[in-house]
Amino acid sequence: MIRLENVTKTYGENKNALDNVSLHIYPGEFVFIVGDSGAGKSTLFKLLIKELEPSSGEIIINGQPLVRMRRRKIPMLRRNIGVVFQDFRLLKDRNVFDNIAFAQRAIGISSDREIQKNVSDVLKLVKISNKYKSLPDQLSGGEKQRVALARALVNKPKILLADEPTGNLDPGNSQIIMGILEEVNRRGTTVVVVTHNHEIVRQMNKRVINLKNGVIVNDIQEGGLAR
Repeated sequence: MIRLENVTKTYGENKNALDNVSLHIYPGEFVFIVGDSGAGKSTLFKLLIKELEPSSGEIIINGQPLVRMRRRKIPMLRRNIGVVFQDFRLLKDRNVFDNIAFAQRAIGISSDREIQKNVSDVLKLVKISNKYKSLPDQLSGGEKQRVALARALVNKPKILLADEPTGNLDPGNSQIIMGILEEVNRRGTTVVVVTHNHEIVRQMNKRVINLKNGVIVNDIQEGGLAR
């Protein structure tokens, strides 16, 4: 599903943000990627969504090598990857329904009936159906993150990548978001969460990949964080 083979990403004067990293994430897994600031988490995330290119090594997602991928194929790759960011990235001038529908139209779905059904289904999944007419500024932080999740999920991606999805949320809303991610995973989506929230990681009891100074120092299949 996701493979990195000997991936290095160098910035500036030989500063390795990632240093010869290899890892495999398999279909249906739920994986946390953790580490202190500067460990390489953000670089890894940006490599997976092809915002960055590795300095060396191979990245393969859904059987497709990213390093040699032609630009015209990138939109097709991203159709199978849902992405959630800490800062939500909602369109401020559009209501909840239209924020989510935008993701459908971006991949070429034009049927209003199909869009209506898909958006309604995903709003039910994230338990925010009653807010479909609300603008982002009318929502709480937890509600905004649920809308962002819905937008990432509406195209039924095989992989969901979440970058600090609870970073701006209180513990109660963090639990709600993680519960939704767990349900999405139960339905078959591979989930990868980049986070610094160690309490959430311990509670979830999933595979944990720990980065430090650009290298993997632990890869624990289940049972939380190494001490």
